[in-house]
Amino acid sequence: MKPFFYSPILLWVLFLSAPIELMAQNVPEKPYSFAHKLKKKVAIVKLDADKAYKKFLVEKNPFAQDNHYLGQYDTDAKMNMEQHGTWEQLPNGDRVWRLKLCADNKLLTGIGIHADKTINIPEGSKLFFYSDDKKHIVGPITEPNVKNAKQLLVNTIPGKKIWIEYYEPAAHNGKSVFNIDAVLYRYVEFPYSFTHQLTKEVPFVDLVPRRRVETAKEEMKQIPIGDLAGISTGGIFLNCFDMGIWENLPNGDRIWRMGFESDVAFGIDIRIIMKIHKNARVSFYSSDNMYVSSVFDKPINNIENTLGTGVMQE
Repeated sequence: MKPFFYSPILLWVLFLSAPIELMAQNVPEKPYSFAHKLKKKVAIVKLDADKAYKKFLVEKNPFAQDNHYLGQYDTDAKMNMEQHGTWEQLPNGDRVWRLKLCADNKLLTGIGIHADKTINIPEGSKLFFYSDDKKHIVGPITEPNVKNAKQLLVNTIPGKKIWIEYYEPAAHNGKSVFNIDAVLYRYVEFPYSFTHQLTKEVPFVDLVPRRRVETAKEEMKQIPIGDLAGISTGGIFLNCFDMGIWENLPNGDRIWRMGFESDVAFGIDIRIIMKIHKNARVSFYSSDNMYVSSVFDKPINNIENTLGTGVMQE
């Protein structure tokens, strides 16, 4: 895999009316069922990914590459904790809810979910998503990641079978709300690091000048709760390959990674001017592994050679 090159970077940082630290790392934790034997057979929902793919072919832009799309949302795939999945009560009064989603479309690479704004995860409760082989885990999730809309989006679980698991303490029995209002079928590949183990630690940089952060904090005090505001760094020319980390692969290919962070933002939108060499790929994802972009081999805008991530929230 040959390296790709991009410059400059335009960083658009979005804020809520109250600062939320970005790139905060969760302490590694596994779902309850990984270490405890549960008795009940888990309910399985079979998804109609073929129908969604046919719809995707009809609706997609015929002039855009398939890998410029994450996939296709299926808004008919609605599920909730009461009518779908399996609850199991534990000896101490706590409960565990589990659901398995399966699809057999041959082009499918992963399954994601979108939960509606009624979501409620009480204190001590934990939500997990994981692949059927248990190698890829997202969680514990304790709050929505689309914070301004109180919704949850996870699009990063590889495979045609995924699991959802929720732990509810006895003190909050029956108070949890988790309604899936859409399923996302992913047809593009995942970044290399999502399916392979890499060892080097990724360096993070904050590109927003400190003086601009301080003025933004003052401006945020005037913004109504839940409203959005943002600032732009403008064009920044960076020799990114000197700032990030390279890692050699067994076959001689290389992977380059670098992280962007902000101590006041809840989301970052990166727009870059770039040239991608033949057989190279570029992708973007959040550090909590809840969101991952498509994998691009060409800019989205071929005239300006630009590529944007959209707002990556965390």
